[in-house]
Amino acid sequence: MRNAIAHVDRFLATEPNALLVPPLTGDRVARRERLFAERVRPALVTYRETLARDIAGGGRPDERPGLRHPGLPRRRARR
Repeated sequence: MRNAIAHVDRFLATEPNALLVPPLTGDRVARRERLFAERVRPALVTYRETLARDIAGGGRPDERPGLRHPGLPRRRARR
């Protein structure tokens, strides 16, 4: 989980952001920048905060990777 959070942090810190690099012309430049600033970046910040606050604390230790929804019953692995 720490790696996922670090990845989002690096993405948010990169200037110019990779989503803003492909060249555009005219009013499409301003529209893309506004969309990124008003919608995309805040969504990524919320995603990062959710990972750090709600998910990372309940994650498995590094030596036991995997996913399990906390509300589901535990099952024994089939052999």
